[in-house]
Amino acid sequence: MAINFLNTVLIEGSSTELKVKGSGSYDTANIVMGNAAKSDSFSIDTRNDPGGNYTTLSFDSYQTTGTSTITLGDNYVNLGTAGSSRVTINSSGNVGIGTTSPAAKLDIESTTSGVLLPRMTTAQVNAISSPSNGLTVYNTTLNTLCFYNGSSWWKVSAQTM
Repeated sequence: MAINFLNTVLIEGSSTELKVKGSGSYDTANIVMGNAAKSDSFSIDTRNDPGGNYTTLSFDSYQTTGTSTITLGDNYVNLGTAGSSRVTINSSGNVGIGTTSPAAKLDIESTTSGVLLPRMTTAQVNAISSPSNGLTVYNTTLNTLCFYNGSSWWKVSAQTM
């Protein structure tokens, strides 16, 4: 390893690794790389404590608002932006959007937005090759939801709310 006058660490070799070992009651290790003057950084934060083991990769740029993170936990993967959790995949393979504890294969929580299904014309719907049973789309020609029942497309009956 060499350290030059610009505080640069160079690690070379055929079997090179960098180890950072934390100290204290719980193992904690942090690596930060970046430009402090412009608040650009990439950091790795690894923890092993009673609250759970996890590793977080953080990406921060002075040109964006907030930090993007990828957290790899004991039983989950979490993607975050601007300091908030956005997508979680748990050990059962459930995906949560807007929730960190998804209860179904796709669990979406929001009080400000909905789900936007694929939108297509009747011709485009009919051109889908081998649609899966239960496939649902919004038909822009008919202005209604349509689903495939295994043998044909059906309109969802519409009533005003």
